[in-house]
Amino acid sequence: MSNTRLFGDSLNKREALRLISYGSMLLCDLTSIQAGFAIASHWRGAYWLQLYGFPVSVLFCVIYSMLALSSGSVTRDAFGSRLRSAMLGERTLLMASALCIAILFFQPHGLTLSRLSLLTAIVLSALFIGAGRIIFLTLFLHNRDEFWTSRIVLLDGAPPPADPGLTTLDAQAEGISPERNDPDVVARLGSVLADHDKVVVICNDAERASAWSLMLKAFDIQAEVVMPSDLPIGAIGIGRMGDRPTLIVNRGQLSVASRIKKRLVDILVSALALLLLAPLLLVVAIAIKLDSPGPVLFRQSRVGYGNRPFRIYKFRSLRHEATDSNGNKSVSVGDSRVTRVGAFIRKTSIDELPQLFNVLLGDMSLVGPRPHALGSRAGEKLFWEIDPNYWQRHALKPGITGLAQIRGFRGETQEQEDLTQRLNSDIEYLEGWTLWRDFRIMIGTVRVLIHHKAF
Repeated sequence: MSNTRLFGDSLNKREALRLISYGSMLLCDLTSIQAGFAIASHWRGAYWLQLYGFPVSVLFCVIYSMLALSSGSVTRDAFGSRLRSAMLGERTLLMASALCIAILFFQPHGLTLSRLSLLTAIVLSALFIGAGRIIFLTLFLHNRDEFWTSRIVLLDGAPPPADPGLTTLDAQAEGISPERNDPDVVARLGSVLADHDKVVVICNDAERASAWSLMLKAFDIQAEVVMPSDLPIGAIGIGRMGDRPTLIVNRGQLSVASRIKKRLVDILVSALALLLLAPLLLVVAIAIKLDSPGPVLFRQSRVGYGNRPFRIYKFRSLRHEATDSNGNKSVSVGDSRVTRVGAFIRKTSIDELPQLFNVLLGDMSLVGPRPHALGSRAGEKLFWEIDPNYWQRHALKPGITGLAQIRGFRGETQEQEDLTQRLNSDIEYLEGWTLWRDFRIMIGTVRVLIHHKAF
């Protein structure tokens, strides 16, 4: 399956179809509200349902949309039982009505509204929403299991399950293993899982099953392992595949709704920032070109979402002939490779601004774990050789800034502790993500744009 480019690697085709379904259900609800108000207006007169000449139904629709998206009443929970879906819609309308009435109460001309007309409109809207949802689910969602879950079964030395309808992959034949010391293998596994919602691993060795349970935590996907014994290492729940029990080892990081909200913020903020910063970007590009020969932008392969590589953009701050494309050597204090302009843009973090294009393209997010080069080292060891949990930090998109950065964990990694501090902050961010926390990190980044470790 191909990915939806607007949302980068966050949404596969099935998730994009779900997004369309969410929008369709919301549109159905809004049509029901407009129909309820239209009938009430026709019965009593449109004047009695207007405020300053503006239809009150529009206010109801706006507030209902906000509440429906934030409460999840038009997302996955609304696509199960028809009765439960109708009740979710009614509950959201009740909350929207209470909020709208409170707003109207404090308007100077609010009392010109007809209470009877408003009550009639709300009751009719509630009836239409309930009936509309039941009809919508009956007509458009016949096979909900297939629609909601794309599952792949990884076979590691085990025979395939009896169900011929399952998508299976022989991990050993494809050169995929749970060993975490090879970034190419991790990236290959990330590519295999990219278009699926759930993975089940079947193997006949307890030690391998335990290794899989740790490896699968590095991906934003629900993961289960069919254990050959009763060793629930890393398990967070119990599932089932056919007649065999499974141990759930990962549920994924963010819901589709959360990823959509995070992605929309990324698009809006990065597009606005690029527009406002365009003059600065042009001046810096000219300065780099005049200061030293070579390209304006520096491109390097970094580990991205799902442990898959991507090309990051930065303003070039090193002499072109001394550029380290693999990131084997971090820039240190007084590094002779840094140009005059490069020293300034690194000190002020201006060299990171082209990553706004990565955010707009969907390779990165504004906030997330900072992406590392494959050759990055702490002391004498590669990053993934230091801590077995290193790959888990890539279960979300990498960010321009992150929790580790605002805590001052940035710059050269001279000691293994330098990586451990960042990794702990990254995993803390993954496990406690909220959109509000993203905003706080973005605000906190302003304080550390100029930092003593930026060189």
